[in-house]
Amino acid sequence: YLWLRAGRPAGVGSLFRDFEPWNTLNGELTALGGTRLVAERGGKVLWEPNNQWKWLPFPTAPAPGKTAAQRQVQLRALAAEFVVEVLDTRNNPKGDEQTPRLLPKPLYRYDAAQTKTLDGALFAFVLGTDPELLVLIECDTAADKPEWHFGVGRMNRDAIRLKRKGEVVWEAASFRKHKPEDAYYFFGLELPRAERKP
Repeated sequence: YLWLRAGRPAGVGSLFRDFEPWNTLNGELTALGGTRLVAERGGKVLWEPNNQWKWLPFPTAPAPGKTAAQRQVQLRALAAEFVVEVLDTRNNPKGDEQTPRLLPKPLYRYDAAQTKTLDGALFAFVLGTDPELLVLIECDTAADKPEWHFGVGRMNRDAIRLKRKGEVVWEAASFRKHKPEDAYYFFGLELPRAERKP
């Protein structure tokens, strides 16, 4: 699920099942772009993240193109410069090094009718079809000197890092204790936790 504000990605959520060894339904939410968000369930606030968003520069990136078509080509090329590495602990407590792949098409491309001078796209790096990391790339075409910048939204609780041209540009440690003010929030949907029967 993707929530927008004035045509810009503001938050992402997903629901997924665990079948082994437990039968559960879980959810995860991540805040994007520094937008203030509040998620409620059953009349209670479940998630109200602090603004932890950071825009990061694209050193050596070309200036944004003059047309939307040119910028679309640039967006895909910039996203392809990234490599994501995850220490996946789902099947091995010590972790297995995984390299999520970039989906060939962005999850979302800005709509100029809503965002006016802003252009950008949201890209996902996935294991199978499960997003592990989101990268939001954006520029303001009306700026005196338009430049690309990017921000990161995690969709994984394991240790994860983002590299560009071999250099680590963002990373986050593994964690299991989630607080409602965290930018990334993992939660259970309270299904009975019964072991599967043979």
